[in-house]
Amino acid sequence: MSLPPRVRSILTPTPLAASLSLAINGSATAVVTTATQNLTPTAMPKRSNGASSTVQKHVCMHVSKPIVVYLLEDPSSQSAQAHVSRRLVVQNIVTREILDSISLADLSYLIYRETDVNKIPQAVQSLGTIQSLDFYDPTTLHWSGMAVASTTEEGGHGRWETVVIQTTTRILFWNIRQGPNSHSVLHPSRKASLFKRLGAIIHETALGGNGAVPSSNLLPLSASTVLIGCSDGSLKSYNWHQKAVLKSIKGLGKGDWIVRLLSANRYTVNEGNSTKRRILTVTKKGICYLIELEIGKDSLDIKPPLARFVGGLAEVPSDSPMDHSTITYDAHRDLIFWLAFAPKTKQISMLVWNLNTLQSDLVQQVGSKNLFKPDPTLSIQIPSYCVEYSSAQALTTVFPVTHGAFSEDTVLLGSVSLATGDLHLIGASFHPTNTSSQVSGTTVMSADVAALIQQDGSLEFTPSLRIGAIRQSPLMAGSSHSLLLASNIGIILLELPTTSANLPGARHAHFGAGLGSLGKSILYVQDSSVIYGSLDVLVGNPTGRMQAKNTVTVYESPAAHNLPTEIQKRPFRSAPLFLPSPSGIFLCLFWPMEFRFEILHTASLLQKVGTRSGQVSQRSPVVASGHGVADFGWIGDDDVYALLHAIDFVEQATAFMVTPAAMEQASGDDTTNIRVSVKSVANLGRSVTKSAVSATSATLAVTKSATSATLAVTKSATSATLAATSAATKAAVNTTKKGMKRSIGLFGKKKKRGDDGGLSAMEAESEAATEDMSETTESNDPMHMAPIKVDMNQTNQRLQEAAARKRQIELRKLELVESNASALSASIAAATSSSLGEVTLRGGNRNVPTAVFGGPVLCVGSRTEDDPEGSAHFYAKKADSSGSRADEYVSTGPTLPYPDLVVWDDDGVLCAVMVENRVAIYALDSPKFVLLGNVRIPNPSNSFAPIYSAKFVHGVLYCCSSGSVHCVFLGDAESISQLECFELASIDVPVAGPIASLQQYKGFMPPSFPLPLVLPSVLGYQSGSLVVSTVRGLHAVPLTHPLLRIGTLLSAGQTDTAKKWFDAVPTFECEALSGFVERRGFPELAIEVSGISIERIVDLSMRHGFIGRLEEVVETYGVRGLRSIDAGRGLSPSLFGEHGGSVVVSVAAYLLAHGRIELARRMATECLRSGDEGRRDALLVASLLLSVDEHDASRLVGRAVEDVSMDWPVAQFIRHYILSERT
Repeated sequence: MSLPPRVRSILTPTPLAASLSLAINGSATAVVTTATQNLTPTAMPKRSNGASSTVQKHVCMHVSKPIVVYLLEDPSSQSAQAHVSRRLVVQNIVTREILDSISLADLSYLIYRETDVNKIPQAVQSLGTIQSLDFYDPTTLHWSGMAVASTTEEGGHGRWETVVIQTTTRILFWNIRQGPNSHSVLHPSRKASLFKRLGAIIHETALGGNGAVPSSNLLPLSASTVLIGCSDGSLKSYNWHQKAVLKSIKGLGKGDWIVRLLSANRYTVNEGNSTKRRILTVTKKGICYLIELEIGKDSLDIKPPLARFVGGLAEVPSDSPMDHSTITYDAHRDLIFWLAFAPKTKQISMLVWNLNTLQSDLVQQVGSKNLFKPDPTLSIQIPSYCVEYSSAQALTTVFPVTHGAFSEDTVLLGSVSLATGDLHLIGASFHPTNTSSQVSGTTVMSADVAALIQQDGSLEFTPSLRIGAIRQSPLMAGSSHSLLLASNIGIILLELPTTSANLPGARHAHFGAGLGSLGKSILYVQDSSVIYGSLDVLVGNPTGRMQAKNTVTVYESPAAHNLPTEIQKRPFRSAPLFLPSPSGIFLCLFWPMEFRFEILHTASLLQKVGTRSGQVSQRSPVVASGHGVADFGWIGDDDVYALLHAIDFVEQATAFMVTPAAMEQASGDDTTNIRVSVKSVANLGRSVTKSAVSATSATLAVTKSATSATLAVTKSATSATLAATSAATKAAVNTTKKGMKRSIGLFGKKKKRGDDGGLSAMEAESEAATEDMSETTESNDPMHMAPIKVDMNQTNQRLQEAAARKRQIELRKLELVESNASALSASIAAATSSSLGEVTLRGGNRNVPTAVFGGPVLCVGSRTEDDPEGSAHFYAKKADSSGSRADEYVSTGPTLPYPDLVVWDDDGVLCAVMVENRVAIYALDSPKFVLLGNVRIPNPSNSFAPIYSAKFVHGVLYCCSSGSVHCVFLGDAESISQLECFELASIDVPVAGPIASLQQYKGFMPPSFPLPLVLPSVLGYQSGSLVVSTVRGLHAVPLTHPLLRIGTLLSAGQTDTAKKWFDAVPTFECEALSGFVERRGFPELAIEVSGISIERIVDLSMRHGFIGRLEEVVETYGVRGLRSIDAGRGLSPSLFGEHGGSVVVSVAAYLLAHGRIELARRMATECLRSGDEGRRDALLVASLLLSVDEHDASRLVGRAVEDVSMDWPVAQFIRHYILSERT
């Protein structure tokens, strides 16, 4: 289901101290205190305008971790003290924890060692003005695509986590591995300390002098080498470990120099000592060059430029209030985005170059004397209603964003404006209908961020919001589809609209080898076309991105005619999901953002692959379709499927997706002057409300909803309730086509109170308009009518009952048509769909269905505003039912917490229920539903990351978060399972850097392989790897590690093949391997692992009944071998002495219990020959033999206690009082 934008959190700026103090301790330790000692996020501001005097500048988001770095400053004060107190902060955007911070005074002290308080402001001034901030660590180095040197380079710099600070005079490396530090304690007397706050300082002298001042940001090439552009027009390679310039080139022309550097390498898996890499350089004159580098372990060769691009913004003016990100590179799709301004026409464009399509021209350009100057592949013009200019400065910034609802062929841009505080999502297609590369961006969504903040409950008033920047990490984009907005009240973490129901589907459909010649292939959707493509079957154990070959379009999906015309006219569509049926005969193509589904017959769908000429008559693969569906799920094995019809929600969501610009254009209004002030919008809302008051009683309820919707549009208003949002939007559009400037589709907002705590004037008028509908009044005087008393409990109950009536769970069934009838005509579909009726839900109208989960039994989730945690119930057929009607499904089992995802294995036995990042696995053993175990899916970068998708593949559960893939191995399903979870791939990179090669990795635990995963979903196995579908294409996760091979083969029941992999595990890890195999439920294989210890064999034999193997151990190693492994575990003092038991006694007793009397007697006899310690064991074993052969056992007891030299009172007692009486 689609949701409106939501403010997840706000990182409010920490106030800076106004005073500066510095003290010198007796130990020559300087303590510089320039900011608040307790650096914790403050509460939301309480000012009337919501502004804070401290703001965050130069916001930079980490490429794969939920952390940001920014500069805290107070722009309202220009004093030297205020400049000194500015502080750099590293903060977690999820937990809001401040990880590290350092003030400019601390930085200046680290460089100049200045302790004079009066001279510190001058020292800070000499640092220069901060230009940019960026992270520099193994993760950013890896994802930049540059060559990664050894993680144990010279100087012992195997681990590093730094923030690169670029100023106008130098570049600083700030080491952030120390952790939180509210003040700096420095040791100037030490030349080298255990921790250095500054890793390196790069300035003009370090770069060779002669005007070589750093003029660009830093681009890392390895853990020790970086590229830097200088103001003398040179590009230098600098080793900051050796503090030496390795290479320097010039050639940009007179009066031009590099101001921006960034890598231009796709996310690929690279191994080898010498590789080619690409970079982009932007010069001050607005020229961008694509340059190829040849990077070796100890060499660097900078090639001549491959291409030249022009048209974008080179630098951001120093006085600009906007923090523009001028040029960015999309490593997923090999795209260059360059922001372009046209102040004369007050236009903003985003220039896009697709380097993938230009690759052939770039290859031909190598060695050519003529520089390649390609035109933009796309020039996307931002709509005028999204653009804000002040004189010649653009007060709107645009940034490319990633959203899971759109495919790779759609370019999505985020636009924010300074004064209005609005957010617009603008889309364009890579396949425009016209031949021109210049296209107009189409607005997908518009939102008033200030109203969102108030609706979320963060503020009690609508703030005067000023947004200056927009950021999104390309790899963290899948994490709640979030954006970062830098504003005057803090850094806003905004969650974009998406589907709230996690379907067990994927962007691709995968066919394994079982499909024959058409196997090892995929289906994917490009715009409206379903495309078949084969995968490379010749490559074993593929890793990284997988490309489809020999593609064929097998189906064209019709347009979504159920949606408004404005959405249908978009040149792009949202992306669907593939949901294969359990039988494998059908394939559901579900469009979450269009609320449509199409069920395709797989055989009919693939018939075009073998007949590309089109000579054979082909029937349509569509066997069923429908719209107005919010969720979908396959039920059982008989091709039955469940549909969640949610008319109220679909109408609300579609009204939300219709942008105000589209409504304005539909009404013929001019959109250039769309913006009005907050006060004007509020006045407009009041006038609309007054006109609505005069409506008839038949339309009074709709008018009240329209009033609430109009309030939601303004920045000082609230939203309507969930059930009334659909009617509210329609009424608001009809009455205020010229007045409504934006629609954010909010619901559930708290009512705004006036100064006296009552309802606001606008809502009071609306309440007064409904007084004639009230059943009771307190006064009959028409001039002094009492306020209406509304029972909110009854009102909420009516709303829930109304929503329940509009929402229903329908079951349908597909019946195959006889093959002969289907073959007669291509117009006859392969199957027909029939309705089985509606499912009667437990609790009736109180449980409003919001999610459907398929499987052997139906699971329906319910969540309302009154019950945000929600609940879920299973529905199965009655035990005595023989039909398949929906009324035969009844609720079974207890009430469950509302799950995020419910998936089943192919056999319908194992069920995994996921809530956030917790997984509970059950086994269905009718009529029992047994819990096997639960496990938490870890995520190093974000411990709160929920599970996005999951799938059982041959007994192994694969779970995916927004940026990682995990496998969960199960144990024996007949007993309590021991679950084990391993991370297979992730966007995270270890602090020490990624592993050099999977083939050279010898660790027992499988490593996590870094892959650019954005919302991954597991498809299946192919060629020894795990095929994963993502928003940005198909990837293969390697399963070459022996432990993963053994675990997957055992789960699939291929024990003989799994045993062959035992030899791949090092001998010193054989004990751990044996334990892993045993926990998988195969103790008979665990005991066969070569190299395991005697103790391990004895333990497995006694716990799992391997009598023969235990006899073999006793006969081979004897009592002496058993005593060598006796660590005294399980022993306790008794009357037999301080050591009343041993492994020997335990083994003998176990053998005796299983009828091995002779072997137990032999063990007792051997113990007699093992000295005094052995006599004790012999006595215990002989006493056990008394119940079997009393005469022989008595003889052994006598031998054990005779002639004892040690102090053993028990022996004397037995000899004098027991044996003497028997003799």
